[in-house]
Amino acid sequence: MRLQGKLLAAGLVSALAIGTAAVPPASAASSILIWADGAKVTGLKLLAADFKKTNPSITINVVNKTATYDSLLKLTEPTGAPDIVIGAHDWIGNLSANSQIIKISVSPAVKAAFAADTLKAFSYNGNQYGMPMTVENIAWIQNSAIMGTKCPATLNAALATMAAYEKKSGVKLTEKISVPGGDPYHFYPIFSGLGGYVFGRSANGALDPNKVGFDNATFLKNIAKYAPIWQKNGLFSNYAGKGAGAGGFDLKGNFQTGKSAVLWTGPWNAAKVFSLRDVKGMKLTFCPFPTIVPGIKSVPFSGVQGLMITKFAAAHGVEAQAKSFLNFVAGAAPQTKYADAASAIPANKSAKAPTATLNGFKGAGIYAVPMPNIPQMLLVWDAFGSAWSKSLAKQNPSNPKTAWSDSANNIRDAVKG
Repeated sequence: MRLQGKLLAAGLVSALAIGTAAVPPASAASSILIWADGAKVTGLKLLAADFKKTNPSITINVVNKTATYDSLLKLTEPTGAPDIVIGAHDWIGNLSANSQIIKISVSPAVKAAFAADTLKAFSYNGNQYGMPMTVENIAWIQNSAIMGTKCPATLNAALATMAAYEKKSGVKLTEKISVPGGDPYHFYPIFSGLGGYVFGRSANGALDPNKVGFDNATFLKNIAKYAPIWQKNGLFSNYAGKGAGAGGFDLKGNFQTGKSAVLWTGPWNAAKVFSLRDVKGMKLTFCPFPTIVPGIKSVPFSGVQGLMITKFAAAHGVEAQAKSFLNFVAGAAPQTKYADAASAIPANKSAKAPTATLNGFKGAGIYAVPMPNIPQMLLVWDAFGSAWSKSLAKQNPSNPKTAWSDSANNIRDAVKG
């Protein structure tokens, strides 16, 4: 499931290590309640059963109940409340600020098992608040019959390949790039590829909401150069300002019929991409996003789903047991089993994705950066979308520097309250 931009406390800390951690002896059997939804339920039930083999006194009940950070913020009574929830990393800021989840600590072995940014996605103010389970990001997926199997190094090179195909084949591409949704989430690779960023970081590495990157000098210089070009050729105008909706696409669109060279989408559409490649026989190549400006990587956002321990675990007397379970699921074998059941990309670097399609998305996200998880991210999306739409609209576009500077100032005002 894709992270949607607009969806968008301390306890006893135990050192976690890959493998089965020792649980403090309990006088009676312990029961842990996990809220999850969809295929996550199946995956977590499998892991709960494996965990119980070495921890027979602990029973883990996984119930099919969707948790959102809004619903968790409203929980006040421990009766019926979950001990562990699974959710998106961008919940962390709000939940930790409201003391709804508790800190954990991770050992060097756990740190080594995950990419640094993946683990950091579940940290806030220097503290770890969750264990990553799966990751997702959009990919540059090209029709190999049009683009070949070599990933383009630059956007200009990709456009040149498309132009050469049109000339040689006599087929006019209806659109060069198909984007199922024109929201800032999908277009972050273009924003980052021009030198843009949402929030800068303070001296200790924490995201700083007072350092808004929409109008940094590098980005403004580059957007002023490229926006007029894209306005003129309409490269992205079909999607400027359009929301992603469900983030999906049908199998009758331009990419599916060979009238578009490249598709941008994520693993939430893996089944449809699988259908194109393995059922319809379309040859596809998964690629990282090509560079726009020399020396600046074009990187997508990554979303991380993970397990968080609620404050109610302490009230239920199972905090240590819950931490032990998070320790267990960090391993490569549990994460591989969970990813297979959930049809997702495991967060553990050594765990294997269940399908070639998901591995394609994983490879395309090699440089992906986690979406900011601080509460102020909720103030960004409208201004982000507005600046994109105004600066890249084909009809009556705004001055791009003005559009992005205005949005940056609107965010700063909102942060100040």
